Amino acid sequence: MWDSTRENERRRLLLEEAEDKQHDGVWIDEKRGFLDKLISRKRRANIEPGVGRWVSYLNRERKLDNLVGQKPVAPVAPKGLYLYGNVGSGKTMLMDMFYGATEGVIKHRRRFHFHEAMLEIHDHMHDVWKRRDDGKSMESSAFSWISGLPFDAKIKEWLIGEEKYKQDKHQKHILLAVADKFLVDRQANKCGASILCFDEIQTIDVFAIVALSGILSRLLSTGTVLVATSNKAPEDLNQDGMQREIFLELLSKLDETCNKILVGTE
Repeated sequence: MWDSTRENERRRLLLEEAEDKQHDGVWIDEKRGFLDKLISRKRRANIEPGVGRWVSYLNRERKLDNLVGQKPVAPVAPKGLYLYGNVGSGKTMLMDMFYGATEGVIKHRRRFHFHEAMLEIHDHMHDVWKRRDDGKSMESSAFSWISGLPFDAKIKEWLIGEEKYKQDKHQKHILLAVADKFLVDRQANKCGASILCFDEIQTIDVFAIVALSGILSRLLSTGTVLVATSNKAPEDLNQDGMQREIFLELLSKLDETCNKILVGTE
């Protein structure tokens, strides 16, 4: 509801700005005198286009914060579990028993094996990049709401530019965009998951470390409960020291959100 309300208000503000621009191509305030309008027009002419768009974006975001308020914070989720131990100690069996017990109790839940998850992450990254390429077209569905508006072509071009700028800002970090799509239940067409079961977490290469850190950190920060298995304790996952700073952030998030349990003997 918050996302929907904010988007409706954002479009309303955009349309108000567009109506002002349609009127003589400058921001109009009927109470301002001729000299003020002339100075304003000259100032706007001297503003670098990218800077002007950045400023208008920030001003619009501040207005939205005042109108709609900050995004609601997810309630503190119960701690998850990180089960680790030698091969054959029963970690996956325990996780599967837990996952089976949540059927009909937890609405949104997903279970992945590490390699399955990596393939899905690749697919989502490809989808994000493809949408970015599609968004370069004026006919992109994301901007279709603009085409029927009663504005001049230049005003519509400005609106599309503002929409693209917002889209680029939100998709700057591709892993965050992927994380938001990662737990979509494709069969039920439902977003999100209360529980993520992740079998055999590994950090076999740099991509795995970066992807896991970005996506798991995002999910755990938004209330998803992680139940994971691995042959290694979290601190031993990255023995080669790849992307150490990013890996330490992942360790910190796992320590904060999961209880670590050794299954069997080391």
